Amino acid sequence: MKKITFLILCLSLVFSFVACGDNTENSTTAGAESTVAENTTVEATTENTVTEETTAAEEETAVTEETTAAEEETAAADETTKTPEEETAATDETTKTSEEVTAETKNASVTVEQVEDIAGEYGTVFNASTDEYAFYAVFRTDVKITDVKVLGLTFVDADESGAITFDKEVLHTVDEIGPDFNLAVHLTVDGSIPAYGISYVDTDGTIKSFSVNMNGEDGSLYLAEIK
Repeated sequence: MKKITFLILCLSLVFSFVACGDNTENSTTAGAESTVAENTTVEATTENTVTEETTAAEEETAVTEETTAAEEETAAADETTKTPEEETAATDETTKTSEEVTAETKNASVTVEQVEDIAGEYGTVFNASTDEYAFYAVFRTDVKITDVKVLGLTFVDADESGAITFDKEVLHTVDEIGPDFNLAVHLTVDGSIPAYGISYVDTDGTIKSFSVNMNGEDGSLYLAEIK
């Protein structure tokens, strides 16, 4: 009987130790699981925070890009849009340039006319002849011509077609004449052979030479091109 009682006590102690061990293990496991859960929660919170910060940064960037694009569009519109004054100025400049180009490329139309009195009317006056029958011939042009020369002509030869070859002597030079600045020359025209002429550089850069001739019917002056 004593042996049975002893065995029962031993078994009770063994069961008690086993039970304590299970409780400790369960507590440890529960603690570990709690720690993992907390860590998971922290990680999740951190990830949420990072995600929110990233989203906020992206939204900020998007707003900045939209603002920049709007500013660029406004700047482009400002550059494209011209005030009426600016458009008028641009049109005037284009028109002026066109007129200047036309004036520079148009060949000059030079004429000569006999006049009685030149007092205060002409820009340049040159006395090529002091003959008692000499008169003033005024050379006019519709556009500016340069390097204008008054020529003394001496007959050399004439071919079968009647074209005359002259020796040319430069008697006087004027830098330029134009519509508002003419040239008057005191000269004579004796018979059918001209004694005087004019040469100049045209708007296209070519040099042109003319003799001063008189119409036998009405006494008017005209220019004939010579080589």
